[in-house]
Amino acid sequence: CALAALAWALAPSRADAVAWVVSRKEELWTLFALAAALSWMAWLERGGPIRLISTFALFALSCLSKPTAMCFPLLAWLVQTFAYPGTRRRAYAYMPMLAAAGFVALLAVASHVAPTGPGRFEQFSPPFTWRAVNAVVSLGLYALHSAFPVGIYADCRAVFDSLPLGAVPGIAALLVALSALAWAALPPSRPPHVRRAAIFAALWFLFGLAPVLWSVGGISDNSMAERFSYMPSVAVAFAAALALVAAERRLSRAAAFSAGAALVAVNAAFAVPVVLSYADDVSLARRTLSFDPGHWRALRTVGGDLAARQGRIDEGVALLRKSLAARPSQATADTLAYVLACRGAESDFDEVRRLGAGALKNHGLDTAGMMLEALAIAAFREGKDAEAARLFADSLVAPARTHSNVHAMLNLGFALANSGDGAAAIAVLSKLGTVSNEGVRRRAADALERIRRGDRSRFNWE
Repeated sequence: CALAALAWALAPSRADAVAWVVSRKEELWTLFALAAALSWMAWLERGGPIRLISTFALFALSCLSKPTAMCFPLLAWLVQTFAYPGTRRRAYAYMPMLAAAGFVALLAVASHVAPTGPGRFEQFSPPFTWRAVNAVVSLGLYALHSAFPVGIYADCRAVFDSLPLGAVPGIAALLVALSALAWAALPPSRPPHVRRAAIFAALWFLFGLAPVLWSVGGISDNSMAERFSYMPSVAVAFAAALALVAAERRLSRAAAFSAGAALVAVNAAFAVPVVLSYADDVSLARRTLSFDPGHWRALRTVGGDLAARQGRIDEGVALLRKSLAARPSQATADTLAYVLACRGAESDFDEVRRLGAGALKNHGLDTAGMMLEALAIAAFREGKDAEAARLFADSLVAPARTHSNVHAMLNLGFALANSGDGAAAIAVLSKLGTVSNEGVRRRAADALERIRRGDRSRFNWE
């Protein structure tokens, strides 16, 4: 059992939930769900209101960690049915859990159907057939990755639009898993405990994945993600433990230990490159592109990095355009427009205005401010200083602005100075005297000196 648990913990499929800090909710809901299962088992064995209340409380904590915990009543039924087959059914114990699960399910559906925040730009509502195929293929890929650590990356695309990227291996893996289940559970010659264990493991895996297999409302590319299998894959560890027990009985303890140690070592070896890919967003996106060259979000991340940090702007623009063509996204359009405005080739400014046509008519549409800043840069570099000043100013007060302000403020001061409003330019540039960016501080100080001594030569975009 210890070796099987260690192999499960070190499996590459765990990296998405463990190495990525935003996925800590997977560990939380799993922790509370397993604790609730232990409390449920204690109640089934010994009874007592305290144990039952503890089960409800731990289940509630699991739901508060992540809505996927709504599957726990099914897991509790599995435990009672297969681990305690002679225990009398007590419907009153399930009623509160089912009611809580239904409430959490309604909240989850509401949040997916009507998403809020910047993420709503990256949602889409696929048709019924897409959801059905995605559920089947994803289930197979989860089973495949739980047994064989290949093709693992963040935000997997099992099926996307009409392209069944994972259909063949996913469906094949599902058929193999079903065949293995039939081999273990159906023949009457199998010992009853073997049949029960096989069915228990299969249903635990299925029930644990049920809330994420059939995604509701608008869903993004993480309609299949390895982190979703964190709790369900405990069933794989359970099956591995039973296999090692069987090996110990039929062969020897040394053979079972050697097999378990080998499983741990293989998982650890395959996990190393997966874990290293979580060093930063770009490393993660590059790993995704190595398996899925058309993944739109990974294309945007790598394209933005090439343009912003490595100075390979032409390559970055090509990837960003490919990302935008694969999936229209406001964030991608903002990034592409900003990079094009900075590159400033002959046709770039026309493309910037096309991408930002809506924001140009109504500045309030750009809540992040990046598109307005891209339009401002284009206007400034074309000599339209007054328009650039208005766009820079509105970009700086965008309600959801997250990127740095200092360069936008510097260029706002330059645009105001070029348009003849020296007093406003001095007011803006004076605020940059205490920023941490030494280059911006120096350029702002030089600009202030030029304005104050009456130098009317044109400031260029920085």
